[in-house]
Amino acid sequence: MALAAGLGTFTTQKAIASEINFGNQLNTQVKLANYSVQSATWDLRDQYTIAQRPLDLEKFCRNYPFNSRCEGQEPEAIDTDTQKTNPAPTDPSQVRSGDNWAILTNASTLGLGGALVAKINPNLNARVGINAFSFDLTYEETRASYDSEVNLFNILTAIDYYPAKNSGFHTSLGVVYNNNNADGVATASDIIEDVDLGTFDIAVDDLLDVNADVSTSRNFAPYIGIGWGNPIAGGLRFWANVGVMFPGSPDVDLSPNFQLDESLISDEVRQDIEDGIEEEERDIEDELEGFNIFPIVSIGLSYSF
Repeated sequence: MALAAGLGTFTTQKAIASEINFGNQLNTQVKLANYSVQSATWDLRDQYTIAQRPLDLEKFCRNYPFNSRCEGQEPEAIDTDTQKTNPAPTDPSQVRSGDNWAILTNASTLGLGGALVAKINPNLNARVGINAFSFDLTYEETRASYDSEVNLFNILTAIDYYPAKNSGFHTSLGVVYNNNNADGVATASDIIEDVDLGTFDIAVDDLLDVNADVSTSRNFAPYIGIGWGNPIAGGLRFWANVGVMFPGSPDVDLSPNFQLDESLISDEVRQDIEDGIEEEERDIEDELEGFNIFPIVSIGLSYSF
């Protein structure tokens, strides 16, 4: 009897405990369910709020081109703004920004030659050129007539300044190494009067010739100029320059070239010859004094690389 009562009590307590546990679990599940429903409701509201914002699909696809919403969008529509934002350069100096060197061929009053040009910056070029030429000339500005050969050799180093980098106008400043000279021969009778050798008669022209040597007094001459054309601007281009250099007044040296033994010539005759030659030197120097400023005119073609 007691055993049966004990078993009944145990069974009753177990049933009560089971009911309590089940009730707690039920309440807990109901609470979780309510929380889930509330959470779901909050999520739906939030999504609904976001969905109400206007969406710029074109802008969205530029930022996220691989998003599934962007399938079927044409690439041109995506690249249009990019092309507007970054237009292609149209300035020739930008298109040919790699041109830093140029070669130049020219003909000038310094002779025929060429130059190498290097870009220092968009407004400055450095230029080094060589010109040379030779020609025959008959000089008849004084008492005598000279059959002469003129030899020109010049190395010009200059800086060309372009006030506007897209314009060809420039000013130039530099120095010219020049080795310009002229050699000539004159008939002595045009310079020296007849001389009496005493022991025998001889014409002055048979006695001697007069040699002439003319050269610049300054080998390094300052140079200034203006011009048009920028060899670095690209491709094949025309180039011109006008300027002056300052080589100083020419040095003139006349010397007798005797055709017979000088011992046969008396000191008095020799002195007469020297006096006549010195007077002729002064006359030539006066005539050439204007060449202390030498004009330089140059035209040519350039090609940059």
